[in-house]
Order: sequence, then structure tokens, then C-alpha cells
Amino acid sequence: MMVQVHRSKSTAGGLSICKKAFKIIAIVGFITISIVYYFHPSDIDTSVHGVSIKEEQQELISANDIVNDPTDGDGDGDGEGNAKNEVILGKEAIVRTTMGDIRIQLFPEDTPKTVENFSGHARSGYYDNVIFHRVIKGFMIQTGDPRGNGTGGKSIWGGEFEDEFVKSLRHDRKFTVSMANAGPNTNGSQFFITTVPCPWLDDMHTVFGRVTKGMDVVTKIESVKVNKMDKPYEEVSILSVDIIS
Repeated sequence: MMVQVHRSKSTAGGLSICKKAFKIIAIVGFITISIVYYFHPSDIDTSVHGVSIKEEQQELISANDIVNDPTDGDGDGDGEGNAKNEVILGKEAIVRTTMGDIRIQLFPEDTPKTVENFSGHARSGYYDNVIFHRVIKGFMIQTGDPRGNGTGGKSIWGGEFEDEFVKSLRHDRKFTVSMANAGPNTNGSQFFITTVPCPWLDDMHTVFGRVTKGMDVVTKIESVKVNKMDKPYEEVSILSVDIIS
């Protein structure tokens, strides 16, 4: 299952991925051959992880690339035991990174399960030393994968959990904290912080927080040099996450 964050063709942050399609249809007898060529001026290869691009959708950028395998228990800190203990939902979180602290307001009343998952992982140390494995300037910074390569991470219950879409919590501003997923109701541990408004993500990804302090830290992380897979050349990591109830 491929986890994706959808990136629009154009955003206020200067994102622009132009797609030109030329379709040549040759009909020979009862056979129709359609050849479609897509040209992406961006250096981001959307086909690297088998991301299909549908005409009716926005340009797809695989900003997560996690494969959720509920039977995979080979040491990526799945946190299956966390749910056995009572989890006190946090109201705020301080994400301490190697580039500074990011303070986040959480929304436990609106997104209780998502905040419970985040709080449980934070308190158990699940996010400690986890890197920001995907950084796209003018879009978002992403973390939460204990493997650090975009192929790991589960919920505190050991699998996936449902979305919690709220009309008052939208991707209508930068510094929005949201869950990455592989489609409806497939949330695990990975999350991202937007650096521009991303309205096309509404009702696709659960917003569960807003950055209230440390916006400059988010901007610094967003500005690091990355490779063609959007992974920083020099690691930027979460040191720990403090939950404030």
C-alpha cells in the first residue's frame, strides 16, 4: 500500500508542476493504441515509487512512501503495547529537533484518536531520533518513520486507524500539522508540517495540530539541501517530543 501526500499543480508558495499530455490514437481494425507522454519540468520523479497519475487528480507527489504491513514486526518500534496503557491526550507538544524546538497546539477534542496516537508515540519515545526523511521546499516537511526511509511506522495499536476530518481544521494556512496516509483510514505514525496553504489536502489528510512557536525552525528545516528523493543530505532529526496536558 503506497502512502501519498498529494501536491497541487500550483500553490501560493510558488509550487508549479506543469503537465503536458499528447495523445496519439491509432485505430487499426478493432485495436486502439493510445500513447500518452507526460513531461514534468520538476526534478521530482513521481514514478520512482510507482505513483500513478490520474487525469482527474492533482499532480501526485509521493511525500511519504510508507508501505503499511500489519504483519511486519522486524524491529521498527511498532509500539503495539502502547495502547494497553491509558493515554492522556495532550493539548500541546514540543518537538525538539536538531535544528531547534517546534511547539504545536493539538486538537484532542476534534481529533481524539489522532492526538491519542501522537501522544502515545511521543511519550513512549517512538519518535526519538527519527529523521525528517522527506523535505520539499514550498510544500512540507515530513517525519515520523522510525526506519527513516519512508517504509516504516505504525499506530500505537499496531496497525492503521481511521481519518478524523473536521470542517474547522483545514489545510488553509502554513504550519499546519497533518497525518500522512495511503488512502482513506490508513493512518500510522508519519506526519508532516505544511509550509504553504494546501487546500487540496482537505478531507484527504487529518489535521490535528498547528505550529504556534518555532516557525523559524520549520523554515530552516524546509531550506536544507536535499537529493532527488527529497531526503536531506545532512540528517535533521527529532530528539524527543514532550506532551503538555
